[in-house]
Amino acid sequence: MAIYISNSLRSLLFIIFLIPSVFCSIFVLYHFLVDRRLRNDHRHHLIILTVFFNLVYELTDIVWIIYFYETGTPLISTPSFCLTWVFIDFAVYLIITYLIVWMAIERHILIFHSNWLATQRKRFLLHYFPMILACIYPLIFYTYGFFIQDCSSVLDYTTTRCGYVNCLYINPVVGMWDSVVDYIAPTLLIVIFSVALALRIFIYRRRARQQLHWRQYKKLFLQLMPLSSIYLVMYMPTIVLYTAYTCGLPTNVLADFFSLMTYVYYFGTFFIPFAGAVSLPDLKNKCKKLFWFWHRPQVVPAPKTIALNRLQISRSAAVALAPAN
Repeated sequence: MAIYISNSLRSLLFIIFLIPSVFCSIFVLYHFLVDRRLRNDHRHHLIILTVFFNLVYELTDIVWIIYFYETGTPLISTPSFCLTWVFIDFAVYLIITYLIVWMAIERHILIFHSNWLATQRKRFLLHYFPMILACIYPLIFYTYGFFIQDCSSVLDYTTTRCGYVNCLYINPVVGMWDSVVDYIAPTLLIVIFSVALALRIFIYRRRARQQLHWRQYKKLFLQLMPLSSIYLVMYMPTIVLYTAYTCGLPTNVLADFFSLMTYVYYFGTFFIPFAGAVSLPDLKNKCKKLFWFWHRPQVVPAPKTIALNRLQISRSAAVALAPAN
């Protein structure tokens, strides 16, 4: 039985989840960037970048999708806007995904091979360079896919992103590369490395008899697990079915379910900031301070009274009764 969700309901659900997600993103970025100690700690760099790009994605692509659901047309019906829309949708999403892929891999290094990052050169090769590559590669690939290839034949203002998604598949090699390398493989890698990290920590702690300093590495583990859970729960069903289509399964098989899941797919974006918030030290007190700031009662100052003790009263009375000279 097909599940139909009207565009107005799709738009409303997006708005309901988008607003708290944006506020959470600002909250997380503020605390990570204002605190110099957190900002300079290389263990938090991937979280900061992930939440930042996710916020960009929400304020552009998600907002434009909401507008399309409400009106049935793009925000601006021009080829340049449509190309910008599809470019941000694909490139920024892939940047976020690759950052989380490297986060899943880097956590193994930070917990079990921290000496690999002992020197400046090693930190550049194993920490900064992968982050730079994760940000640059999607921009280069989708610049070619959408701006260098001729996409004019697929322009359609009645569909999301004006139908420019199909531009990637004009060239079969580019389309297959995008499907496998940019869509299927990263999600599988996130799940595989996250599960492997959980198993590795469990086995090592048992063998080492608690010699692994769990308190020191607990945050590193908790940084990754919520993000990995998003990909496992929200994205994996779509990825599995998409992989089956890529391998030859007829696209009419479970077509309604796949269509629904491609909509649900976006909700993972809304939960990323909350997963990133787990990484904030002393999160509970930070939330209390925020709550207190918004709900701080207005205290009306009480009228000042002058309290006089018995000695002062006695002295005042004595002065008043004293005969004048």
